[in-house]
Amino acid sequence: MIAKSNGNITGVKVKEVMSVPVTARLDDYVFEAIFKMAKHKTHRMVIVDHNGKLCGVLTDTDFLSL
Repeated sequence: MIAKSNGNITGVKVKEVMSVPVTARLDDYVFEAIFKMAKHKTHRMVIVDHNGKLCGVLTDTDFLSL
């Protein structure tokens, strides 16, 4: 993005560069989250509750503590 704009990103909005979030629910199993992250080739995942409310973000480095 920065290379395409010659370093001028002052007029670029977040919605123009963001990716579609990969989500998991609080009650999902860790192996399901790992599978989704691998399938979508991402290192981050949005975690939501049963109402779809944001609870946090899970990253691939979070798995290192297991």
